This record gives sequence, C-alpha cells and structure tokens, in this order.
Amino acid sequence: MNESTDTVRVSWDAPWKALLEHFLQPLLQLFAPNLHDLIDWNTPVQFLDTELQRLTPDSATNTQVVDKLAQVQLRNGQHQWILVHVEVQATPQTHFSERMYAYHARIWLEHRRPVVSLALLADRRRRWNPREYRFELAGCSVRFRYLTVKLIQYDEQVLEALDNPCGLLVSAYLTALKTEGNLELRLREKMRLVRALVGRGYNLDTIREAFRVLDWFMSLKQSELYQRAFMEYLRELGGGEVPLLSSFEYEALERGFEQGMEQGIERGIQQGIEQGIEQGIRDTILRILQARFGSYPASLPALMGQIHDVSLLEQLSVLAVQVESLEAFIQRVQEQVPLNGI
Repeated sequence: MNESTDTVRVSWDAPWKALLEHFLQPLLQLFAPNLHDLIDWNTPVQFLDTELQRLTPDSATNTQVVDKLAQVQLRNGQHQWILVHVEVQATPQTHFSERMYAYHARIWLEHRRPVVSLALLADRRRRWNPREYRFELAGCSVRFRYLTVKLIQYDEQVLEALDNPCGLLVSAYLTALKTEGNLELRLREKMRLVRALVGRGYNLDTIREAFRVLDWFMSLKQSELYQRAFMEYLRELGGGEVPLLSSFEYEALERGFEQGMEQGIERGIQQGIEQGIEQGIRDTILRILQARFGSYPASLPALMGQIHDVSLLEQLSVLAVQVESLEAFIQRVQEQVPLNGI
C-alpha cells in the first residue's frame, strides 16, 4: 500500500521524534553498540534541535525525514563532547547520501567537533540501503561513510525478545507496517505488545514514554470501533494486574467517551452516566462481533442487556476481539446470564 506524504507525517514523525529523544541510549546500544560504549551516559545528553534546524533548514520542510542532533560526552576524556546526528528516513530518496554528507559537513563546520552520523532507514524497500557518499573529479575525491541501520531487515520477534525497550518499540513499528489495512490484526498485536511492555519491569517513566511511542506507531484512530476496543482493554489492564497504565489509560478513555457521546454512541446518557457507559460498551461489543463474524443472533443484545457489571462488560469487549468463534463468545455470555433460547 502506498502512503501519501500526509499519512507518513501523521503516522511516523511524532513517535520517531519521541523515541530518539527519550530512548537514545538503548537505541544506540541496540543499533550502534560501538558508539554507545564510547559515550559517558552519566553525563546528560543535550539535544540541539534549534541548532539542527538552523543548519539544515531543508529538513524542516521534508515530511519524510526525522532527525536529531545530540551533544554527548565521551568516556575517555579525549574530547569534551562529540555530536551524534541521527536521521530516520521513511522513504527511499535518490540523493539521500549526498544530504547526509552535507548535514555532516555543516555540523562540523559550525562546531569543529567530531560528528557521528547514523541513518535509520525506516522504508519498505529492502534493496535500498545507502551507506556512503562519493565524489571524484580531476584527481579530487571525497568518500564519506556513515552508519546505516535497515530496520525492515530485522525480525520483529527477535527484537521483541531483547531486554531493550527499543527492541520492542522498533518491533511495534515493523508490525505497524505489516498490519496496514488490517486493523483487527493490528489491534491484537498492539494489545499483546502493551502487555509485554508492562511485564518488563521497567520504571514508570520508561513505561509511559514507551507506551506513547507504541500507541503512535500502532494507531487505531482510523476506526472508532477498534480504538474503543483498545481503550477498554487498557482500562481492564490498568485496573487489574498492571496499575502502571492507569495514568494514561483514563485520559484516553475520557477522550474516547467524549467523542462517542458527541457521535451518539452513548445512547443511554439521558438515564445517567453509568447507564450510558454500560450501553456504550454493549454497542461496541456488538459492532466488533458484526465486523468479525458478519452477524450475530437477534436475541444477543437483550441477553447482554442483563449484564450491568461494567468490569464484566469490559472483559467481554476484549473477548469479542480475541475469541475464535461467535459460538464461543455466546457461550461465555450465557455463563454470565442464565437465559435460554439463544
């Protein structure tokens, strides 16, 4: 599927910028270990975004490029600090290596400090893998090699298994590429990756920042149906075994409920907020079943109308996404409500 420039900008710019800013150390540990080991990570990293925009004004208008300039200190003390230029390229570009060389030279001319340039190639074309810029004329020559990481060449399962938050986040990005046009599969994979994230034992700040990146990469906003199902999943996850998600799950749920009420989803709101939430979840369950199985028994809405426990309804909404058959879902509902005739 070909993406428009606007789609690339909305989908990838924000999460990649957040990933580079909040996870630079694990990113370099994963993709540039030799560089990572040279850096004194006890010294705070300084991001020179304003400086980079001034030196590379053309990148600000390129919606397929995300770049960061970081000032870091070395462990050996030979240099007070060096500059690390990291660029994420979402689509193949004919003159990419020339641009990498130009940015590298501009940064060096401005600061007269060592510069390490790293390109994360986030496109889908496997054969496009630039690594250097060359120029030669009349005996005058230039050869500039930069670090290159071709993300699509990595296996998602291998990345996810690593004890490195960037492994899981890059796996989420690659999974997002593969699930475009299949939001049902994306929802299942997103829920699985979120559960994997909160089970890693990271601190609260790391989990929150990683969740933001993962949520951006694997966006479900194209479908109110699947977005709502994911929010219900977060609410169940945060209210149960993993309270670390509660801070952002409730914010997301609040936005989802407000949007739903504006669109008339919360039909029971006139009878009170609680009834409106219950009916909204029931409606979501039925719409998920309709989307997955094509139809459902006419008596199922009335059967679910006997269930007033919000937490149980939320569990059923998650089950509606994961269950293998409509019959298995109906059996589960019948276990909760002892009615016959369906």
